[in-house]
Amino acid sequence: MQFVRVAAALGFAIAAPVVLMGTPSAHAETGMNGFLACVQKAGVPPRPHPQDWARTLHVIINDLNGAVPPDQITARLVTMGANPHDSAAEVQCAVENQPPEFYSP
Repeated sequence: MQFVRVAAALGFAIAAPVVLMGTPSAHAETGMNGFLACVQKAGVPPRPHPQDWARTLHVIINDLNGAVPPDQITARLVTMGANPHDSAAEVQCAVENQPPEFYSP
């Protein structure tokens, strides 16, 4: 139990400065904002709210974490009713931007 507390405190001590510093402005946007910009640039129709992408990203990220190839993920989205072009763009944008808010620890 004590080890868990020490590990948690150490993890927070290491992560806190990184979070407080933020992302340098010279880097390209990544995460959810980068994903949304990427799919918009690819011509994927917008969704009313950013959280509407949650189900799609959940499928994509879980499959990527499970070492499923991107083309198979695209095919899975198409079988779920998505447009083939949009699905390919969504998978590619997820790979490029790696939205950390959708990764499971």
